[in-house]
Amino acid sequence: MKVCSRCKQHKELSEFTKGSVQCKTCEYAHYREYDLMYEFGITLDAYNILLEAQNNVCAICKKPPTNKHKYDKILYVDHDHKTGKVRGLLCSSCNTLLGFAKDKASLLREAAIYLEKYDS
Repeated sequence: MKVCSRCKQHKELSEFTKGSVQCKTCEYAHYREYDLMYEFGITLDAYNILLEAQNNVCAICKKPPTNKHKYDKILYVDHDHKTGKVRGLLCSSCNTLLGFAKDKASLLREAAIYLEKYDS
């Protein structure tokens, strides 16, 4: 057993990465906080407020993270690449969709028209 320096809980050694004084859960939270601030200029609290405002679901497809694989465990921060302004939280699939469309609404509208033409 070992005590985590952050949460102060006694945990099994398997709950720590080698040489770390924080458990894996706390270590992940620390890096998540850093990434949110560094990449998007928001705190973990701001992320959680946005997540709650979206009812813990993707802003586009309205589905919660599936946890089927490592990329589906969280909702990703979507932002305008020109202004840096945060727009919402998206699942991996919807985030990728916008990325492939290069954030162009006109391209997504044309894709929808195309799909509707062949909708059965």
